[in-house]
Amino acid sequence: TGATRLMELQNGSDKTLVIDYADCRRALLCQSIGAEAPFTVSMDCGGQQAVYRPITSDYFGRMIREMLHFFETGEPMAPQAQTLEVMAILDAGRQALCTPDIWVPVAH
Repeated sequence: TGATRLMELQNGSDKTLVIDYADCRRALLCQSIGAEAPFTVSMDCGGQQAVYRPITSDYFGRMIREMLHFFETGEPMAPQAQTLEVMAILDAGRQALCTPDIWVPVAH
């Protein structure tokens, strides 16, 4: 949690969403349309080089199971603050898609 603003950058069909956090962290979400690249996560842990890992787990299957568990029990899998922040980021992201290269505040 702690996102303050985001911006969408475009380069042809490639799009990058930059998310700034109050504590100076930054997240990047990159989408390449038509690229033959696997669903991948990269992590920069402060070293000389980032680490790239393809997502090969049962992530989506687990997500669906957790969603079903929530609807059956009412027990969320994530803290409310994180869920609300994701929704605020999605809302700001939709705005940013219409206004590339302009910072959009994340509402809290």
